Amino acid sequence: YGAGKVGLAFTDKVAAHAKLGLDYLALSSDASRADDSELNIMYGIGGEFKLNQKLSIEANYTVLGDVGFVDVSSINAGVNYKF
Repeated sequence: YGAGKVGLAFTDKVAAHAKLGLDYLALSSDASRADDSELNIMYGIGGEFKLNQKLSIEANYTVLGDVGFVDVSSINAGVNYKF
């Protein structure tokens, strides 16, 4: 599955983005004998700060949906280098 992403540059160094798409989550647990899977709408927001023309840092928050009794989301941070 996948997601579309749109962005908005506030300055030449600072940008924000939003994403929306579909994902498939599966849960399997021997302890509770639970098996479940769900097709979910995922969405998220994030931002990027360019340190220079080749190097930037970014952070993202994404809600992936729920499967069974578990809500799944992620917070990510990273460094980008453009060759």
